[in-house]
Amino acid sequence: MPSRTYTGRDTGRILEPLLQGARERLWVSSPYVGPEYARLLVEKYREGVDVRLITSDSSVNRRAFQVLFTGSRTRLRIIPALLALLGLWSPLLVVWIYEYMNLGDPPGLLVLAAFIIALGVLGPDGVKAALASGVLVGFAAVALLDSESFWGPFINGMVAGGTLYTLVKYLVSEEAPAAPLIPVKVYPARAIVHSKMYIIDGVAVTGSANLTRSGLWRNMETITIHEGPEAEEVASQFLKAWSEGVGDSAAS
Repeated sequence: MPSRTYTGRDTGRILEPLLQGARERLWVSSPYVGPEYARLLVEKYREGVDVRLITSDSSVNRRAFQVLFTGSRTRLRIIPALLALLGLWSPLLVVWIYEYMNLGDPPGLLVLAAFIIALGVLGPDGVKAALASGVLVGFAAVALLDSESFWGPFINGMVAGGTLYTLVKYLVSEEAPAAPLIPVKVYPARAIVHSKMYIIDGVAVTGSANLTRSGLWRNMETITIHEGPEAEEVASQFLKAWSEGVGDSAAS
């Protein structure tokens, strides 16, 4: 049967019945997925349908990922925090060394250089933000304390500001996705998947429509419906993308 092409703001009129009626396989490649369609994929997988999803690691998919993954777990990044704190406290280490060796007060620029170099080496990420936070607080300390000495308040404020930033950034627990509920390949943001393919039993649909409410019911989209050998050719292209994909998640 020859392929058919449709353009409109209601491609969901064609795609949604196919998705809901899937019995054997439901393979989807879409950069963005709406949470309602993520729930549909999970439901179909639990019904025994061969469900596979190729998508992208994007903030747009945040709500869909909450559906596709079994909740979340918290983690504390202790080691990065300790390394960053060591870099942040390097100015005080320089001061202590000078005092221990009875060398007097260290040059202020030396202390600042130690701070920047140590944090740059030991801070695993967010270095610029920690530096900026520390320097801003350092200048604020100088202005507020109205001290005759510049370097003392500046260094103390710099260390305190950078330390506070690091504690918030690294030691506050963050969410990390747990095991996926369906087989899914998630491409990283640096190399997103852009193709839109839907292989549903013996039918394949290609085009511009994402698996989102906007993609199926709001945006002007074009899709092409394939059947027979053409559908199987699309399915083979999906399997190629699946096998070559850089995603690293799959349901057990």
